[in-house]
Parts: sequence; C-alpha cells; structure tokens
Amino acid sequence: MKNRGLIFLGIIVFSVFILIISIPMVSGQNFSNSSNQTSLDFQEIRVSSKEVDPNEEVIVRAMVINNGGERIEEKVEFRVEGEIMDKKNVSLESEEWELVSFFVRKEDVGKYNVSIDGLSESFIVTLPQDIGVSSLTLESKKILSNETVKVLVEVENEGGRRGEYNLQVVVEKSRPSFGFSAPMVRNESVALDSGEKKEFSFEFLGFQGGNYTVSAGGKEETLKVEATDANENGVNEGINIPGFSALLAIVVLFLTSLFLKMKKEKKNN
Repeated sequence: MKNRGLIFLGIIVFSVFILIISIPMVSGQNFSNSSNQTSLDFQEIRVSSKEVDPNEEVIVRAMVINNGGERIEEKVEFRVEGEIMDKKNVSLESEEWELVSFFVRKEDVGKYNVSIDGLSESFIVTLPQDIGVSSLTLESKKILSNETVKVLVEVENEGGRRGEYNLQVVVEKSRPSFGFSAPMVRNESVALDSGEKKEFSFEFLGFQGGNYTVSAGGKEETLKVEATDANENGVNEGINIPGFSALLAIVVLFLTSLFLKMKKEKKNN
C-alpha cells in the first residue's frame, strides 16, 4: 500500500515537471508563428478629383503592401457611403506592393465618403461653373462727343463651383457713314466662387456723333452721342481713316507734277 502511494506521488511530480518545462516551448512556438503571419497594409488612399461634375468619373486608389513573411491572397473591398460597391483579388508576395484602383460615378449633387479596407476619403459632386454677365447698364445713355461714358457690368457665378471668366466689353458705332470705325474694347479676367457676383466699371471716351452699341456677355445697350462739332457728323466722319491724309497729299502732288509737265511740253511745241 505504501509502495502504491509512492508510485502515485512520483507520477504526479513527474507530470508537474513535464508541464513546467513544456510551457516555455509552447510560448516560444506561438511567438514564432506570429512573426511569420502575413498581413496586408493599406496606405495612401487618394481620389482623382475632390470636386467633380454629375456623372463624372472618380478614380479611388490605395497602396497595398504585404508586410508579412509569406505570400497572401485576399479580397479588397471598396465602399461608398458604407455600401460595398466593388471587390478585387489582391495577391502579393512578401514585401511586395500594389496600387489598387476603383472607379465610381455619382449623379446627385452632394458629398460622398469612399473607403478601401478601412482607409477613407471623400469627394463632392457639384453643378458645373456657370459664369456670365447678369446685367449691363450705362451711367448715361445720351452724352456729348467730348464726354466720357461709364459702363457698369455685373458678373455672376450661378454654378456649383469656383470658376474663371474673361469679361469683354465692346463699344462700336452702330452705322458708320463711311469707311471702317474700329470698336473700343476692354477686357477683364474674373474669378468667382459659387454664388458670388461682382460689379465692374469701365470708362470710354473719344466718340463722334451718332449711335453706339455697348455689349458684354450677350447683353447690349444703345448709347446716343451728340456731336459738339458739325464736322463730326456726315461724310467727314469717314475721312478719319488712318493714312488717308498722306494718301491724299501724294495724289495731289502727283497730279500737280503731271499738270506742270504737260504744260511745259505744250509750251515747247
């Protein structure tokens, strides 16, 4: 009986000893396995454009890296507003990386959150820029030819985003009586945010008597100019062609020379 007790006690001691020495081995084995586990690391999610038109394509990209020690194959999920829109299989060797791309279009105006396996970004769908002249007014619609006219032009952006516009104001005579009358032109570069409007002022001078058309961005006004000198109206207006006076002088000189030559020849005969 005593021997059986000793044997039983020996078995217990031996079992405890085996259990104690096996614990570090198991722990070391687990640590070794964890160091060899493969994992995908997602970095640098980007969208091709932060602000787009309705139905314009947006490209969403993210860099995927295999930081583990083994080859791994995994499905990558692409979500828009939390809803899975697409999936792609990614297969990478250890330390290998890949740029994963997804495509999305949205018609409704608003902000959209997108994500690739936990990495998030966003883009906004807005109405296209719509910039133009909203009003054109003359400070005075009737002036004297030696006076200045002020033109007020309002430009407005009715679109959904910031944009640029080239404002051009043209003043030209409605019906030149003779020859060509060069228009007067002013240009201004305009940059406006969505819903913003600005007013611009332009001054013009150097008129002759008659009616002028003032236009900008499809809008027009008529300016009536009263001549302060009678010579500003009628036929004399057309003689203001550049170089006309010089040409007239040459013609007169030629005719005079020809007349004198003919007179001299007649006298000799």
